[in-house]
Amino acid sequence: MLLGACTSGVTGGDKNGSISGGDDTTGSGTGAGSAMETGNDAGSGTGTGGGSSGGASGSGDTSGTTAGGGSGGIPRDEVTFECDPDVSPSITPLRRLTRLQYENSLGDLFAPAGMRDVVESAESSFAQLPPDGENESVYIGNDARVSQRHVDAYFGVAESIAGAVTGDAEARAALAGDCANDDSLTEECLSEFVSAFGERVFRRPLSEAEVDRYLELLDSGDPGQEVLRGVVFQLLMSPQFLYHFEVEGAAVADDEGQLALGPWELASRLSFHFWQSMPDAELFDAARDGSLSTDAGFEAQVARLFDDERTDATLTKFWHEWYQLDGFAGFASTPAFAAFSSGVDASDSLYRAMLDEVDTLVRHYTFETAGTYRDVLASNLIFTTSSELASLYGIEPWDGAGEPPTFSGDERSGLLTRGAMLVEGNELTNPIKRGAFVLRSLLCEDVHPPSDLPAEALALPEPDPDMSTRQRYEAKTASASCAGCHSQINPFGFVLESFDALGRFRTEERIYDDTGELQNTVPIDPVVDVELGSEEFTVSNPVELNDQLAQSGLVDDCFARQYFRFTYRRDESTGDSCALAGIRDAVAPGGSLKEALRDVALSPSFRQRVVGEL
Repeated sequence: MLLGACTSGVTGGDKNGSISGGDDTTGSGTGAGSAMETGNDAGSGTGTGGGSSGGASGSGDTSGTTAGGGSGGIPRDEVTFECDPDVSPSITPLRRLTRLQYENSLGDLFAPAGMRDVVESAESSFAQLPPDGENESVYIGNDARVSQRHVDAYFGVAESIAGAVTGDAEARAALAGDCANDDSLTEECLSEFVSAFGERVFRRPLSEAEVDRYLELLDSGDPGQEVLRGVVFQLLMSPQFLYHFEVEGAAVADDEGQLALGPWELASRLSFHFWQSMPDAELFDAARDGSLSTDAGFEAQVARLFDDERTDATLTKFWHEWYQLDGFAGFASTPAFAAFSSGVDASDSLYRAMLDEVDTLVRHYTFETAGTYRDVLASNLIFTTSSELASLYGIEPWDGAGEPPTFSGDERSGLLTRGAMLVEGNELTNPIKRGAFVLRSLLCEDVHPPSDLPAEALALPEPDPDMSTRQRYEAKTASASCAGCHSQINPFGFVLESFDALGRFRTEERIYDDTGELQNTVPIDPVVDVELGSEEFTVSNPVELNDQLAQSGLVDDCFARQYFRFTYRRDESTGDSCALAGIRDAVAPGGSLKEALRDVALSPSFRQRVVGEL
């Protein structure tokens, strides 16, 4: 049986230039103003946004949720790839910076003053910030919560950093110039600092009224050091820093509520999209001189940002979250697992090697060759340089130089035959979890459990030394109440029974009892009938399954949905068909994976914002 869930959140900012929020349960926020108003004041503006989650738990799966493409709100089938240019894109909700974006931006903000490591001074406060994704099953950046825990952590971080960067004469001079150490902090000195530093904090120039607001701190009579500390603290607590404000821009034709982003908003959207951080100096310069607002200038910046190593890190994050590669809890220490894994160094380094293999595979087809998404799914190239993983595969490791070698025979080829996609923490495979991963993550199919799901449905099949894992799960899911879903799930999992829980190829399954005693050896039957869209065919091994998946247009559609969800930080909606079609058409048969991942930023919807009543 499959289980799914959906949650939502609200974001907000108050009129006093700080953030306020509700509790963690509701994810609600309070604030004055409207997301549809200009919000030019440093402290104005609030908005709403929702997150979603959808996952699958296999029958008896004790490891948590399976990677999935489930979406909350509008059913997937209602959001098509039929692009109608007359339909406005969906409303863009106001979003806070993710935890990663927040940390990266703090480091980049103080880098020009030689204080990139300033976040370390606020480590204890930063540790209190809730991790993103606590209510998301796939993309943690879609977490829209703002809670009191966020508020308290932001306050502590801003207070610690403001004190650290203004606490001594050398630091003050590096941050605000030599005038910051004069006996009396002048209005000219503070004004120049607020304008220059504030532009980088807000990621746009400050208005005269905004600058004047911070100059009012001079009236407090506090020493210059304290005034400077107060300015830095208030800037770091401003919603303009903590949120993705996109309030400038010209209306698109006569379409009410549809805005073409201004150059400063474009700079931020680009940098956070590709780098998960604030714009660099060159991007700010392109916004300031207007070149970013031209097609040629914008395309040049897209190309520059994409080729930066920070984009590689962002794309690695995308693949890891999509394929749920970072949720592995480690290997068991039971006698049964010790007997099963005899001869294998089942350790963190082995799993790290599995992750490195997938990262290298994807990087190869994105940056090093003119690869396609279908190459990722069906590649027979050897990318592991780890002797541990190579030994598990029964091959020699790649030396990392030149063209990677290929797997021989038909035992292992394609994404689904790599260790990271197969490994479990114990000696037992879970074909339901594996099958649900294929169905949900690679095909974006939603399978809903019956409303009368009995509690025992999630229990592991009873152990039986005379039955293979496939036979036990077939018996477990044979009832009429289970067959509807499992007729779709089971075949994808059963064909992958050719690999054990460590990802080793096998033709026989070795069955152990709890003491580690070998009870029996039974043959593996990987032959299944699978459905892909309207086609049904027989596959006899995982390599054939990989090939059939790679040839299916369904995987291209799903890629488009998954990358949209990651990059737009929300599920697709009815106004997003053009954006989806653009990604799908770029990656579809023979399409460049690099261009599909890069050129989403060139789509019209990426350069626009739609506002309206939510």
